[in-house]
Amino acid sequence: NIREEFLQSDRADRVIDELELYDPDIVCLQEFDHQIRDKFTSHFATKGYKNIFKRKPLIPYQEKDDGCFMMYKSDKFSLIKDASIGLFNPNEKFLDKPNCAQ
Repeated sequence: NIREEFLQSDRADRVIDELELYDPDIVCLQEFDHQIRDKFTSHFATKGYKNIFKRKPLIPYQEKDDGCFMMYKSDKFSLIKDASIGLFNPNEKFLDKPNCAQ
């Protein structure tokens, strides 16, 4: 199971280390597992980041529980408005998979 491998490995820590190396003002991560959100949130909050997470629409056959994770340096940016869009409609050819946007 990829999710278990990710959660039990040091992959999340390596992503954190890489982000710290570049010290970005804004970070956007796709297919971000919500189970590691607390780890990222608490770690980067100490560095002045705030974040937004939009979970993909959950559907019966979907096993993943991921979405879009964005964080930004709060000393440089302020959140004025948050708009999240779920992009799933099983009756539409191009929207038949759960996706989201921020």
